[in-house]
Amino acid sequence: MGGISMATAAGTGLAAMNLLNDTRKNNQQMKYLRQDQQAAAAKRKNLLNQQLATRRAGLGAMGITSSKSSAAVQQRLARETYDDIAEDETDYKRRYAGLQQQNSSNLFNTALSAAGKLIK
Repeated sequence: MGGISMATAAGTGLAAMNLLNDTRKNNQQMKYLRQDQQAAAAKRKNLLNQQLATRRAGLGAMGITSSKSSAAVQQRLARETYDDIAEDETDYKRRYAGLQQQNSSNLFNTALSAAGKLIK
């Protein structure tokens, strides 16, 4: 029995290392994606709170304590902000799922490549 050559073993090992490095890189990207998504949502909420506070202060300075049109504008601002946050969350989930799929493919291809080299 001849076994596998050193070149075949080295090639298989190098291919496996490359795919595992890609998986590690994808895991880092997934971590940063989540952090970025959370930071963007917090930033949007803070901006919304500032806009609403400024609007309320302006109305208070004019002596207006309650206004249906003002409330409607504030509700619209809040709805748009939360719609944007939901859109960002959907985009994040799509990108995260893509990276997970790449990781699964990398691991499968690593195993398949190693098995194929050993069988030859």
